[in-house]
Amino acid sequence: MPMRNLKALRDDMRIREWVITCFPFNYNQRQYFVFVRRYIPDGSGPEWALVELCFADRTDLNRMLEVPANSRRLLPDNFAAFRNYFRVNWVENLGDFLTQFAENLGTHIPDHVGRLAAAEREAVCGRLLVSDSEDPNRLYCTGIMRNRTGATRTVYNAQKTQMLRPALFAKWEDDPTVSFCYSTEREDCRTDDEIIDAADGR
Repeated sequence: MPMRNLKALRDDMRIREWVITCFPFNYNQRQYFVFVRRYIPDGSGPEWALVELCFADRTDLNRMLEVPANSRRLLPDNFAAFRNYFRVNWVENLGDFLTQFAENLGTHIPDHVGRLAAAEREAVCGRLLVSDSEDPNRLYCTGIMRNRTGATRTVYNAQKTQMLRPALFAKWEDDPTVSFCYSTEREDCRTDDEIIDAADGR
């Protein structure tokens, strides 16, 4: 399986409550971030797809290409768009090309969520905020809330807090009934100590 690490990476993301991570990838003398996104809920993606890969040109992060994938192959729904994105000339046997591309890509795919470089972390955070159902401008943590009975925090809320407020997340990491509240207004932001003290009734 040319991209055998994808399943292990997806499973590690699930354990860590991450929905998006990324890794660097070079192809045709160009540098890319490859975002790996879990399908939420599990199994909600296209048939045979394990995760979604989103390629982003590091010189222009708005130049992106989303491709479903599993451990065996990439599943582009538009082969011409795939070739054009990577500036690949017409090839007679597209199946061989995709196999070779997957084999190349597979050597870059980690098998777990590792420590992200600063640029990767910033890119993942931006992609996460855009993917969330909430306003992506809600960056300022104001407190916590206890979810209604039977409900748990979303993976977006968990990863967002891990990335923006790691010490605060660690306080309630093992309690998925707690969600973290955010505002678009900087003046609403509270420190970790203020939030913890309010939650403890101090």
